[in-house]
Amino acid sequence: MPFVRGSVEPFLGGLSVHHYELDNGLRLEVVPDKATPVVAMQTWFRVGASDEVAGKTGLAHLFEHLMFKGTEQYPEGEFQARVDAMGGSRHLNAWTWLDQTVFVGAVPAPALKDYAALEASRMNGLVVDEKAFQAEREVVINERKLVVDNDPEGLLDERLMATAWPEHVYGRPTIGWQVDLDNLTNEDARAFYGKWYAPDQATIVVVGDTDPDETAHLFDALYGHIPRSGTARPTPEPEVEQTEARRFEMELPIAAERFQMILKGPGALHPDRPALLVLTAALVSGRSSRLVRALRDEGLVADVSASIPPLKHASGLQFNLIGRPDVPIDLAEQALWRELDRIVEEGLSEGEVQLGVSQWETANWSRISDASGRADFVGWALSPSGRLADGLAQVAAIAHVTAADVHRVARTWIRR
Repeated sequence: MPFVRGSVEPFLGGLSVHHYELDNGLRLEVVPDKATPVVAMQTWFRVGASDEVAGKTGLAHLFEHLMFKGTEQYPEGEFQARVDAMGGSRHLNAWTWLDQTVFVGAVPAPALKDYAALEASRMNGLVVDEKAFQAEREVVINERKLVVDNDPEGLLDERLMATAWPEHVYGRPTIGWQVDLDNLTNEDARAFYGKWYAPDQATIVVVGDTDPDETAHLFDALYGHIPRSGTARPTPEPEVEQTEARRFEMELPIAAERFQMILKGPGALHPDRPALLVLTAALVSGRSSRLVRALRDEGLVADVSASIPPLKHASGLQFNLIGRPDVPIDLAEQALWRELDRIVEEGLSEGEVQLGVSQWETANWSRISDASGRADFVGWALSPSGRLADGLAQVAAIAHVTAADVHRVARTWIRR
């Protein structure tokens, strides 16, 4: 048997997800949808900045670039030309973060075989020679100068993460530290490619007008010969318990002051996460939301936002205040804490909680409005544990969050 046919699970919008696993460990998730004339294909490699070792940061992001260079089967430039000919150039992209590196595309349904062949060549036959390595390393170094070194917001974001997680892998910047980028070698890149860009380190999501079993046979023919890497994935060492607040200030060339804060929180599958998502949405969604009224409407900030990133091992409630030129940012910070303290003491009203629930339900339905969005949704749902049911359970739990749930998680996780 060339592959194992797994379960079929219900998905949003009346669709279903068909699970397969090839003998070499490649996981395939197929969402058939005859109403969609295109097929989205996303390759989720379970490697990101958190999998790099100290002194070698930036390799995962570097491979986001290198994977668009030539392969043994398709010389440099031919990959893009063939995708253009298929009509898929508008959807071709990639991104890297702390826990994953993802390559995305979408083509008309009849072109799936040809597009998947291109993707398979990147997993098994990428040309990582000195010329390609040095060219893309220089591109990344210049990118870092643009989005971090010469961008006040990028500098602030990088410092915030490094301060929040000084001993944890999440404190490393995805783009890499400058000193590491300067010293990376092609040998480092080749070793990283062999370790992580293999079928047993990847999940492929296919959504659109395609038959699940036929798709599984196609992918077995294209990917089944690629060997496993056999790389064992260690669990990151937990950070030493934080007992007091960490603060820093930066002098940056900006028109108005900014304030950013992370309140340490749980990872993506923690049972408190749905209520925390509702809490953050309720605080900043719409003109009537708590922090918008207390901060922006009172003239203390130009903008306020809040989020809780979907990180696997640990996360946090992140607040971002963009100040006004004539108002000290510490006044906005004081107002923010007054509201957070009040929430810890009193909780949110039922109406505020329903606002947060509605915001997330609307966002989730918007995310699955097309094939690419559905593939992205499945990829994120699988990412923390590899089990779709875990991710979908978190999504479903949002609809059942109560004011009592929000009050409980506020008391648990909002700490000075």
